[in-house]
Amino acid sequence: MNPTLSIPAQESYSRSQALIRALFGWLLAIPYYIYLAILTYAAYFGSWILWWIGIFTGSYQQELRAFIISVLRLKIRGSAYILGLKDGYPSFSIDDEAGVLVTLPEQEFSRGKAIFMALFGWITLVIWSIFIGVFALVAYLMTWINFWFVVVTGKAQPGMYKVIEKALEYQLRFDMYMHGVYQNFFQI
Repeated sequence: MNPTLSIPAQESYSRSQALIRALFGWLLAIPYYIYLAILTYAAYFGSWILWWIGIFTGSYQQELRAFIISVLRLKIRGSAYILGLKDGYPSFSIDDEAGVLVTLPEQEFSRGKAIFMALFGWITLVIWSIFIGVFALVAYLMTWINFWFVVVTGKAQPGMYKVIEKALEYQLRFDMYMHGVYQNFFQI
């Protein structure tokens, strides 16, 4: 079983927030993304430490793993705001799970998978970056079309919403795999 992501759709969306986000979303998100960048660097460093702890002890250090997963959830929450899946500015709290539900199956640490990832992770990075990049372009197109649905009707188009949500789920799975918090290579 792969990690899953669920971002429950709202009953209706604010047209004014959609317009403000379309015009000034990048500007409004700057403080959030500066904060996220600092936490992401900490998560990268934590991933490196998590890898070494796993190699020597054969198990995850659960608090560090939980921190990395929280940072990745924060990243998805910010993306959900920018892509118009959620109204309202996202919370800065890494403990806040509201609006972004991540299900991560329990998994034992595997030294073999960790070493394989260290040696051949770059291949995974190249292949899945291309796939996720193409899928993200489709999701951005759906975001633009969905924006017009929200402006005109006040509701998101369910099919487009699911495509955008699935793109964020694939990004989350990839990030979890590359950070070493989930070692099974995911299937589509």
